[in-house]
Amino acid sequence: MVLVMFRVIRNAIRYLGLDIKDVQTPEDILNAKRLIFPGVGAFASMMECFKTERDG
Repeated sequence: MVLVMFRVIRNAIRYLGLDIKDVQTPEDILNAKRLIFPGVGAFASMMECFKTERDG
């Protein structure tokens, strides 16, 4: 189900004529003009990953 939702969101963004780049490195995040984060249910775990990477 989650992969289906990602596909729907990606298709909607492409339909609007925008480019999509998957984040692969911290630099991708820093260089992004905009970011789309996972839904509210996954936000806390995503932020924890950021903190872990940042703090070493």
